[in-house]
Amino acid sequence: MSRVLLLAHTPEPERTVASAAKLCYSPSSIETVREGLTPEKTASFVEMLAQIGHESPIEHAVFTFGIEGVSRSLLAQITRHRIASFSVQSQRYVREKAFEFVVPPAIRAIPEAADEFLQAMEEGGLIRRVPVGYDARLKKIELTDYAGEIRKQLEEQIRRTERQLTEGFSEEELDAFFSYVRRFN
Repeated sequence: MSRVLLLAHTPEPERTVASAAKLCYSPSSIETVREGLTPEKTASFVEMLAQIGHESPIEHAVFTFGIEGVSRSLLAQITRHRIASFSVQSQRYVREKAFEFVVPPAIRAIPEAADEFLQAMEEGGLIRRVPVGYDARLKKIELTDYAGEIRKQLEEQIRRTERQLTEGFSEEELDAFFSYVRRFN
């Protein structure tokens, strides 16, 4: 089961964003800029920033989340776009068997599909069912060493592909590209 918890955040994030952005356009001091920011002016200015594509002031607002129970592939997709800073539980320092196995919710919702999915994963040598110490009737699912090796190979292939796709582009060009892509959502 996935879980997201807000750990900390910037107080008055819209006002922080508007203050930072207004400094780009105003000869006034920060105190003067902040004093003039009513809730209505703040909302209007943030909306104007979005319309003209001036997104960098948004980086001044910070939200820290704890995320659990999601797949490594989801984390890879979130982190590769660098829309935020991330600290992900390390598979180098945390025993691999301690990670939960994530079954896609669409499959988990249909018991027959979940059984078939897990059986195929087991037959493929990717998972094993291990008895739970306190109740022999229960089994927990663990990744096999073979699955760990495949995961490492896939992660390396993803890194190689990303390097090939971004080769020759500056950070500014990549930021601009991903900024345009996010607008499609």
